[in-house]
Amino acid sequence: MKTFKEFITFTNLKGQLKNFIMLLVLTSFLYCSAYTILAKFMYQMNLVAFYLISYALVILASFVYLLVIYQFVKTKRELKKGLDLKACSRPLLLVQSLFFFMMFVLSLLGFYAMMQENLVWMQYILYPIMILTILFYIPWQFFAFLYIIDGEKKPLMIMKLSLKKMMNHYQSVFYSFIVLAALAFLYFHLMDALFQIHTAFIPVNVLMDIMLRVNPFLFMFEFMGSVFDNASIVLPVVISFVYGVLMCIVFCYYAMAQICIFDENIKK
Repeated sequence: MKTFKEFITFTNLKGQLKNFIMLLVLTSFLYCSAYTILAKFMYQMNLVAFYLISYALVILASFVYLLVIYQFVKTKRELKKGLDLKACSRPLLLVQSLFFFMMFVLSLLGFYAMMQENLVWMQYILYPIMILTILFYIPWQFFAFLYIIDGEKKPLMIMKLSLKKMMNHYQSVFYSFIVLAALAFLYFHLMDALFQIHTAFIPVNVLMDIMLRVNPFLFMFEFMGSVFDNASIVLPVVISFVYGVLMCIVFCYYAMAQICIFDENIKK
């Protein structure tokens, strides 16, 4: 695949792009609605309740995400059969639980190190690990889900194989992911420049946010809650909606690129 046109043809994306965008927009709206409702209670509860609700939300979202990824796999590989969700349920639950536990532990360690003045040295060790984990999470999870779709059952083996696959194709993974990251950076920079809406990058917070809040329409939903009280929020809502649609379009190409990497259609 030397050209973009060949990539579109090879992945069968050309005739399905609109359907995929609608699917991503619909599932994103559903998640944002659920998160917006639950967030009103989550952030008023104690830490134990917060993490329990967060875990339940992440697990439920992962099942939807797996079904969405399968639609891309089915289109690219021209499969006829549907996904055996029952067979995938146990490995999916265990793998996503491992991801959640990993992020949860790193987040707690990070908060603990920040609270203790005598543990500054620990922050220097944890922060690079946190940043790498944040950068790896999305492609690592994506490859893990592809292994689950392909029938791998052992959660630790899935984590190992997906990490190995990502490392073997680190250049292609990085180049495909950087487009998503660049679009997000542009959006946050624009919101800061135009409306003074600041978004700080704090690794200990991002570890949980990347599981709970990485949804292209979530900011739009949060702004919509203030539209009736503040008319100036209308423009940020519109910009956030456009950003969400653009992110869904880019994700379609990203997903297909990841599947091509997984299927060894893209050279290392």
